[in-house]
Amino acid sequence: MRILAKLITAAYLGTAIAPAFAENHMDASTVVATVNGTEITLGHMILARENLPTQYQSLPDEQLFQGILEQLIQQTLLSQVNENPESLRVRLTLENDRRMMRAGEAVDIISSQEIGEDDITAAYEEKFSSAEAEREFNASHILIETEEA
Repeated sequence: MRILAKLITAAYLGTAIAPAFAENHMDASTVVATVNGTEITLGHMILARENLPTQYQSLPDEQLFQGILEQLIQQTLLSQVNENPESLRVRLTLENDRRMMRAGEAVDIISSQEIGEDDITAAYEEKFSSAEAEREFNASHILIETEEA
């Protein structure tokens, strides 16, 4: 019951503060709520919005703001209920997610760079210019039967 009361209070506070944010300039680091000392920023809300199902992507931000804020507040409260340290499963999952996000960022950066003919030539020269020549074979003289024969 105590948890439910906290959730209801948090939802009410979220409703009360939303209009105040509409008038101010904000960025991703702007704190939109604090739950027992844990800050929820506009950046958290932006990422939560990006992860919404497709049918919600076309809705205006104003319609989604309150729902996303309430969801993040509830998730924060629920994550604080368990006073035990993170389980091995949770820790490993977080490590995998972190690794996946970093790898994704690296791929985005690498794939956004333009590669020209000069870059390809330079990479080829760097890799193979000092390679020893290998014996080559010319096998064009070997005759095989074709399906037509």
